Amino acid sequence: MSNSMRAVELLQRFIQFPTVSSDPILPFASEVAERAERLGGTVHRFETSTTKQNIVAQIGPSGSDSIGLSGHMDVVPVEGQDWTMDPFEGLIEKGAVWGRGACDMKAFLASTYSILERFPVQKMKRGMTLIWTHDEEIGCVGASHLPTQCKNIEMPINILIGEPTSQQIFHHHGGHCTLEITVRGKSAHSSKPYLGVSATAWLFEAWGIIRDWQKWLETHPSSITQKPALVNIAQVHAGTAINIIPEHGTIRLGLRPMPGHDHLFLIDNLRERLTHLQKSAEEDGALLELHVIQAAAPLYTPLPTALEQAIQQQRPNTPCTGAPFATDGGCLAEIGTKPLIWGPGSIDVAHQPNEYVKIEELNQYEQALEGILRAWCL
Repeated sequence: MSNSMRAVELLQRFIQFPTVSSDPILPFASEVAERAERLGGTVHRFETSTTKQNIVAQIGPSGSDSIGLSGHMDVVPVEGQDWTMDPFEGLIEKGAVWGRGACDMKAFLASTYSILERFPVQKMKRGMTLIWTHDEEIGCVGASHLPTQCKNIEMPINILIGEPTSQQIFHHHGGHCTLEITVRGKSAHSSKPYLGVSATAWLFEAWGIIRDWQKWLETHPSSITQKPALVNIAQVHAGTAINIIPEHGTIRLGLRPMPGHDHLFLIDNLRERLTHLQKSAEEDGALLELHVIQAAAPLYTPLPTALEQAIQQQRPNTPCTGAPFATDGGCLAEIGTKPLIWGPGSIDVAHQPNEYVKIEELNQYEQALEGILRAWCL
C-alpha cells in the first residue's frame, strides 16, 4: 500500500469510531493509545471519568526539545443534519474521504500515524509527544485537565495542533468560557408573595450587574487585538407557573476573551461585582451563586518560533494569522508551551453535513508533516 493510501485507510477506520462528545470515547482512546505502544511509545492514559481519557504518548527521547502533536478525539453530533451518506462509514468518493470528523480532526491523527508507521523511531535524536484529548468540541474539557495530568511529564515547548486550517498557520485565537448565575429563592402562591422569595427578581438584579460588567469589558480591550472580550447572555430560565413565585432561576453566559486577555481576571471581576448583591440576596433569604462551567483560555504564541520556521521550510510563505475558532491551544499554553495550529482540511466544512477532506490535500499535508518530523527528530 502506498504511503498516501495508508493515511486514507487510517482515516476511514478512525471515522468509523462514533466519538461524539456526549458519548464514551474509550474504544477510540484505546485504539490510538495501542498504536503508540506498538511504536514503542510510553503511553499515559489519563482518566477524567469512567468513559473519558486523555492520551499522552512519548515516542523516542523525551525532553522539552521534542515536538508535540496534538489533536482532539471527539466530534460534534450529526443529529438534525441532512447527510446524504452514513456519517460514520468513511466513504471514499469523488477524490475525498467523507464522514463526521473527516477534517475536524481525524485527518490529522491519520496523517500522524501513517507517518509514524514508517518512521525510523530507533534513530530519533529528538522525540515526539502525542497529545490526544477528549471533549474539545464542548469547551476543551479534556485539555483543561492537562496542566494537572502532565505536571510530572517533561512536555515539549513546540506543539502542533492539527485543526483544519486550509494549511494556514494560526498562532492566536480567542477563548471561550461558560458562566452560570443561579438563584435559589422560596416558592409561594402568587396571591401571597410575601411568603416567598422570588428568584426572578434577583436574576433581574444580576442582569443589571452583567450589563455594567459588559460596559467595563468594552473599556479593557486586548493589548494584542485591541478588541474587547465579548459576552452573550445566552439563556435565562426561571419559574414553572404563572401563579407560583419562582424558586429557582438561572442565567447562562458565554464569555469570549481575546488573545492577550487573562480570562480568569475577567471572570473574577464579575465575581467581585456580584459580592454585594449576594449579601443582599442572602438577607432576603435567597442564595445567588456564580459558577464557572468551563473556561477555555485564549491563545497567543509570539512569532517566530522553531516550529513556525520548520513549517515554513516545508511550505515557504505560508500565511500566519489568527484562528476564527478556539482550540486546545490555550490550555496547552498554560503548561508553558508554544502551540501553533496548522492542519489539513477546511473549517468551512467542519461541523457540517457531508463533512469531508480532499485526498490530494491530505497527501500534500502528510508529505509536509513528514518532512518537518524528519528534520526535527532525526
